[in-house]
This record gives sequence, C-alpha cells and structure tokens, in this order.
Amino acid sequence: MTSIPLNPGRPGPLQGLVLLAVVTLLSGLLCPAIPNSYSGSGNVFPSTRGACVYKIVHDGVVIGTIFLDEPKRLSEILEAVGCVDRPRPKPPHAEIPCGSEVRLMGDPPLARIAPMSGGNLICAGQRIDLNLASESDLVAIRGIGPHLAGRIVQQRHSQGRYSSVKDLQRVPGIGAKKYSAIAQFVQVNPAWTRPPVSRRPAPHRSP
Repeated sequence: MTSIPLNPGRPGPLQGLVLLAVVTLLSGLLCPAIPNSYSGSGNVFPSTRGACVYKIVHDGVVIGTIFLDEPKRLSEILEAVGCVDRPRPKPPHAEIPCGSEVRLMGDPPLARIAPMSGGNLICAGQRIDLNLASESDLVAIRGIGPHLAGRIVQQRHSQGRYSSVKDLQRVPGIGAKKYSAIAQFVQVNPAWTRPPVSRRPAPHRSP
C-alpha cells in the first residue's frame, strides 16, 4: 500500500467540509431564523422579491441577500433576515439606500453601510448606476474591460453626470453593437436627471 502525503498548503476535501460546517454553524448562531436554502452569495431570503436589494455580511461571512419593495431602516432589514442582535442605526430611523451592503462587525455587532459591488448587483439581477459606478464595478459587465470602464468613468468626470443610458453612445469605443450588449445592465437614477433648483433672491421691496 502506497501512502500519498497531503499537501499541507492546500486543504483536502475533509478539511474543506469541516470548514464549511463551522461557517454554517456560526451563521446559524448569529441569525437562527435563516432558512436552509443556499446560493452562491449566501442565503436568498423569502420576501416580496422587490427591486430593492441588500446584502448582509457579518465579520466577513456573507449571511445572505434580501429583496424588498422599498428602502428600509437598518432594524427592519435585520428583522427581515431573522437577525436577533440589532445594532442601532446612525442616524436613527434613517433609511438605507437600495443596493447597499450591511456590514456587521463584532459582538454585539456594529454596522457599516457600503455600496454593493458591481458584481454583486449583477448577480442579484440589478443594474449598475452609471453615475455611481467605479471602474471595478463596470468590469463586472460582460463586454466591458478595464480600458472601456476607465473611459466611461472619465466621460462622467469630464462631461458631467449621465442623464440617460443613451449617453453611453458618446463614449469612445461604444458603437451600436457594444451599446446594445451592455445597456441592459446599467441604469441612471432619475434623481440625477432632475435640473438643479435655482434659488433666486427675493425681490427687494422698498419701504
């Protein structure tokens, strides 16, 4: 019988199963109401499957993703995923923007809010906002490489915010074929298309 030494730098199948079991146990202790279904980015919690998506992470472990109908407060998001320990939101009662990642750290946990990455948004079936996206967000879209992503961001910096997705056609390197391939993965928040409100001084009235 020949003994095959294990590579100490690479965990074997048994070690991998043990690690997975430990991570699953820790997630269950944090949020005992998490369902057993699993996807590539953590649990997808049963909800109304709205267009407002949140990703919940605790100490680097992805707890799951939830879809709601509208922006919610931090306490409401954590309640929806079954988390018992609820950190106080700062400022209190503030709604968390859709497409945010809720990062819980420590015990009792403190919360930090950050935008979800472009890759996470695409995996969740959401569109990437052209006026908020970084180059690393944009390369998550098939057909956009680092150079084209840089030109898209540079166009925003030099020409101002995008007013519609069609503005992409002004970016060098985006022709009709390229535009039709990537337009379905991006959006422009309507808030950016509103003209600025002009504040004119009140007319002077003579006494």
